[in-house]
Amino acid sequence: MWWLQPKQFAFYSAVLLDLTFVHEYLCHVIPVNRQLDKDIREIWLHCGIAFGMRNLPDLKSERHPVRFVWQMFRNGYAKHHNIDEFHVGGPLSLDDLARDLSGRPLFWTITLAVLAAPDGQDQADQIARLFNKLSSFNDAQLDGLQASGQTTIAMLDIVASVLQSMR
Repeated sequence: MWWLQPKQFAFYSAVLLDLTFVHEYLCHVIPVNRQLDKDIREIWLHCGIAFGMRNLPDLKSERHPVRFVWQMFRNGYAKHHNIDEFHVGGPLSLDDLARDLSGRPLFWTITLAVLAAPDGQDQADQIARLFNKLSSFNDAQLDGLQASGQTTIAMLDIVASVLQSMR
């Protein structure tokens, strides 16, 4: 169970309590599979929240403080847990993939597949392999995957079919 830790960085979390709750709920409560890699929970799933923060309907002047305070929380959290700045986000390939796809239909298709994936280490390992493979795709391959129009929970099947069609 999650709790607000009495640490210096927790002040920022308290300021953005609604955002902190959304993060904890989306990244740690909703996913059916309890074995998902930390990076998938903290990077990929959180990217959906970051997309929402970037696209708040409010004025830019109201979005900027929210993003700033969230970044202060993230930096303080990383420092407290001895995570250097280079690794605070996760593998660069996953960070890049999440940022490149966030908000696109493919991002939401993959996200729904991850959230609905059955529990179990085998399924979690399969999802991790999917992200490793997707992280190696260039833009044309990602666009091809997007254009395939397939929206199945078995995303690995989609990746396999796209790879076969590109040979």
